[in-house]
Amino acid sequence: VDFGAEAAKNDAYKANRLDHQDWDIIAQSVAVLQASAQATKHLEGTTFPTISLVLPYVYRLLKLSSPDGMLWLSWKPQGQQWLRMNQINLGVRKAREAFHNDLERRLVTDMPSVQRAELDIATLLDPRFKTYKFPGLNQSDFDAEKSNAISALRCAWSMDWKPSNEPALSSESAPCNTKGGGGPGTSAALSDGLALTATAMKKASNGSTPGECSVFFNMPLDPLAHCFLETSDEADDIAKKDELDKYLELPMVKDHNLDILAWWKAQSTQTPVLSKMARQYLGRPASSAGVERIFSKAGKMHDGSKSVQADSTLEHALFVRASSACAWRPVDRWPCR
Repeated sequence: VDFGAEAAKNDAYKANRLDHQDWDIIAQSVAVLQASAQATKHLEGTTFPTISLVLPYVYRLLKLSSPDGMLWLSWKPQGQQWLRMNQINLGVRKAREAFHNDLERRLVTDMPSVQRAELDIATLLDPRFKTYKFPGLNQSDFDAEKSNAISALRCAWSMDWKPSNEPALSSESAPCNTKGGGGPGTSAALSDGLALTATAMKKASNGSTPGECSVFFNMPLDPLAHCFLETSDEADDIAKKDELDKYLELPMVKDHNLDILAWWKAQSTQTPVLSKMARQYLGRPASSAGVERIFSKAGKMHDGSKSVQADSTLEHALFVRASSACAWRPVDRWPCR
């Protein structure tokens, strides 16, 4: 159409029409955000443990969003899926670098120590990631993180979960650091920093070798002294091993689709207390999306025509709806890669 209203409309469309470069920018931007969208969707799941997946996903996202790395376009034909850095649009490269830096800052560098300790403990209690060997990443890059995680796990285990009739942790246990603690039931002193100095540890143990978790600071003197007792007898070393030591010596499970709650249930005969601890830590959701969905459902069910219904009626109706939905909806499992 060369004249009239249609011609004017076409001219307006031409002014806002996307060219090939614009479409390339959109496609590259989608590729940058694709991995994070998949990870976010999986971490919002409510029918399987998600808290132990946070750190593996974060470090893999950091690897995938590396500013100097290649970009993968999954929908492209074979041989055209990878773009080198010099093939990526400059604006997309800057946005990708900003995304990478912000992700690293919020979820690694500036994460509160207590929150990081909880994620570390949950990751160690997942048999798939207990060695901090995350798929596709170099394990040696996480040696320091693994050491801090083991310290936090031993502190939480000794403080809140370890049975009183079990022997103390072995002298090889890593001391608590400022990242330790933060588990359910941990005292405020633990979350504020439980690191005892070497001098204070020696005084508390009457001159014995320091190196045990500072969670024993509030314990009676006799168990604390026994904790630092040195011996060269191999039988005594074996007797010192508790449930946590036995779990840490188990090989890592390589099946990333493992049902970790079923795995811990099978292990409950060998490590009954540690299994309870694992279920409590792994039962915490990584996202509040499930709670937000409940709020949304409650808003739809509690409309103006039902404003006089009792709170208990709404609660029961929500319970029935959630239970009936789970009865037919397939389990939303996404392979951990």
